[in-house]
Amino acid sequence: MNQLRQWTWLILAPLWRWKWLLLVCLLITLGYGLLSHGSISSSLPPTYPSSSYFSALPSFYPSSYPSASLADYTHGWPYEYERRTFVDSKFPQPWRIWTNVTNFEFRKLLANLAIAIGVSLAFTYLVAWRVSQASRWQFRIGDLLALTVVIAAPLGLARYLDSNFRADQEYARSIDADGWRFRVDRNSLWYARPLRDLGMVSDEASRLISISYSAPTGPNTSYPTPAQADPKRAAAWLIAHADRGERIRQPIGTIDLERSVLNDRSIAALARWAPTSEELLVGGEAEFTDQATATIVAAWPRLTRLVLHSPQLTAASLRSITALSQLRDLELFEYSPHITPADLELLADMPNLHTLMVPHSLYVQITPQQHAAWEARSVNVRDAQPWLGEETPVRHLP
Repeated sequence: MNQLRQWTWLILAPLWRWKWLLLVCLLITLGYGLLSHGSISSSLPPTYPSSSYFSALPSFYPSSYPSASLADYTHGWPYEYERRTFVDSKFPQPWRIWTNVTNFEFRKLLANLAIAIGVSLAFTYLVAWRVSQASRWQFRIGDLLALTVVIAAPLGLARYLDSNFRADQEYARSIDADGWRFRVDRNSLWYARPLRDLGMVSDEASRLISISYSAPTGPNTSYPTPAQADPKRAAAWLIAHADRGERIRQPIGTIDLERSVLNDRSIAALARWAPTSEELLVGGEAEFTDQATATIVAAWPRLTRLVLHSPQLTAASLRSITALSQLRDLELFEYSPHITPADLELLADMPNLHTLMVPHSLYVQITPQQHAAWEARSVNVRDAQPWLGEETPVRHLP
């Protein structure tokens, strides 16, 4: 018992001696971990193909939705544990984290609290240990080296983020005439947000970027409709420019090539040209096979959303996709007609899968029992046909 008491005293004595430092550290770290936020602005289109979307809108959303816009605040650092949705300019105070909540993840909140407390304790113990090394404060060469590292590391990261952003913006201007569009994504990099909040980097440099493609057809049609564009042009462009060693420097949120026709070789080139992404939307024809899916899984293992179009995709692609442990949304608008509802069971053990969208021809084959099994796994199986702008016939379940 005496030994346990001694150890307890050794652990708690530095904290008691430096209790005010600990309290200040807790105030800073807990406050930032809970209240730090990044705004996300978006507008709803005048029409939307799925009625289930409107049922998911917050109750405070007005009935005149076509003219209204939504703005989201995501709270928490390093994990975003809460999302709050506001309508138009009727924003409550951003720090009132208990209002207009549309999504809350308790585990991420606990993780933020644990990290904040751990950082505060570590810093307090470090100061207590350093002061105990001498009868009076002495500034040593080791202290100077540590201080230099503490100052230089965030400055170097800020410089790195800013230079990458500027380089990609210059590159985006150079390929704009080829039909490539770059824009700042809604999500920020977790490690860049503190630098942004301290004013060390711009808001744009702290965020992901999104890339899309729409092939031009002439000097006066820089932004053609999908019907006017040559969908196969992106594949040749990617192969040519990736072979030159060109690539995107910034982390990427979304790559949208859904209106393009890619193949196995161009997917491999895309992996070299844009090596990071959280969301990928791609389409292809006869030359977009299961090998392309395997390349996607190997190149972008942290995907949270994947959209695929190709009549050549088989159950082998589904088997490859199971390796994407962070995937939440899988949208399969087109694949081999030989795939059956039983083949979808390959995806049953994916830990984070939330939405599975399949073609209408496959959706109508799924029995009520199979739907119930997917719902028990918290997976929403949906029909892709309404999202293609077609009218879904009424389905009479037995």
